[in-house]
Amino acid sequence: MSHLALFGGPKAIPDVLPQYRSIGKEETEAAKGVVESGVLSGFLGVWHDNFYGGPKVREFEAAWCKYFRSRYAISVNSNTSGLIGAIGAIGVAPGDEVIVSPW
Repeated sequence: MSHLALFGGPKAIPDVLPQYRSIGKEETEAAKGVVESGVLSGFLGVWHDNFYGGPKVREFEAAWCKYFRSRYAISVNSNTSGLIGAIGAIGVAPGDEVIVSPW
């Protein structure tokens, strides 16, 4: 490939990718159960058993750790919050350059 598609070269993926439905019956039922429980996260802003989230949040984080063989997992409410947490965790300081995906 001599030129990137951006500069007139051939597209790496010439056709539109087919739509992928990532949410199935299992995910729908799990989300429905959480909504019907009335407890969306269970986080409390005081030192309490639920400071780290309610049972479903902790269950999700434990499953994530197991799947990815990680010691820790922290759920957040958005990708923006996740990026802010990650930036804080690695010690980025004012003036440092951070490059992220546009996704």
